[in-house]
Amino acid sequence: MVAGSLTMMGSVSSVSFDPVSSNNQANAGTAMTGNAFNAAPKVTQISPSLIQTGSATTTLTVDGNGFTSGSSVWWNGQALPTTFVRAGQMTATVDSSLIQNLGWAQISVTTPTPGGRQSAGLPLHIYQLLNVPANAISFDPFTRKIYAALPSTSTDITGNSLVAIDPATGSVGAPIQVGSEPNLLSETSDGNYLFIGLSGAKSLSRFNLLNQTMDLTVPIVSTAFGDSGDVAATSIAAVPGTDSSVAVEFNSFYGIGIYDISGSTGTFRSKISQAYSGDNPVFTDATQFYA
Repeated sequence: MVAGSLTMMGSVSSVSFDPVSSNNQANAGTAMTGNAFNAAPKVTQISPSLIQTGSATTTLTVDGNGFTSGSSVWWNGQALPTTFVRAGQMTATVDSSLIQNLGWAQISVTTPTPGGRQSAGLPLHIYQLLNVPANAISFDPFTRKIYAALPSTSTDITGNSLVAIDPATGSVGAPIQVGSEPNLLSETSDGNYLFIGLSGAKSLSRFNLLNQTMDLTVPIVSTAFGDSGDVAATSIAAVPGTDSSVAVEFNSFYGIGIYDISGSTGTFRSKISQAYSGDNPVFTDATQFYA
C-alpha cells in the first residue's frame, strides 16, 4: 500500500418509484499519508534449481509475488546482490565461492518494513558429476554408500570391478575386481552381502560388504526345458532373510527361478515361474515377489 487518495462511494436503490435518482449516490474522498506498507513476499520458483559444483558465478532468477525495489534475494540467510525486475521477478548473483561443495541452499526473499518480511524458502541443490561408467548401481542404506559395477570397457577406473561412492562427498573408492562383465547388483536384506551378476562369466558373485572382499563366485547352471549349461542372468533379486538364495531370470522364455547357493555351487529350485511371466523380480517378503 502506498500514500494517495482513497475515494469511497455509496449508493441506494428502492423498489418503489423514485422521482429524483440523481441523489441516490454520493462520493467521499480521504487522503492517505505515511510511508509505503509493503506486501509479504512469496517465492514460487527459482531458476536454475540445480547448479554443478565448481561452476562459475551464476545468475539466479527468482519468481513470485510481492517483490519491491527494496526486496533482496537471500542465500541461507545471506543477502545476494539483487536486481529488481518487476513485482513478480528478481535476479540475483550467486558467487562461485558459494557453489564449490555438494549440498543445498535455501533461497528466500526479504522485503523491508513497514509490512514486508522474509518469505519461505525454496531449495537450490548443488550437485557433482562423477565419471563412473556403471553397468548397475545399488544404494546401501546401512553405510549410505552407492555401489557401482563397472564394465570391462571402463578405462579411467579399472573395468570388471566394483567401486563404492560416498554421495555426501562425491568420492569414489578403490576398484575391487569382481569378475567378467558385472551388470547386475542386489543387496541382501541384512546388508551383509551384495550379489553381482556376471554376464561374461555366466556366474553369480557374492561381495562381503562388511570386510569389502569377494566371498564366492558360482556358475549359474540351468536345466530348464531339457537344456543344460551355464547361463548369464538378465535380472537378479536377493531373497529376504537369507544370504544364499537369489531370484534369477536368465531368459524371458524360461521365467524366473530361485537359485540356492551351497558352497561353490548353486541349484535352481524345482518350481520356476511360467514362461514370459515378467522381468526384474522385486520381493515383498521372503515368500513373494512381483515381476
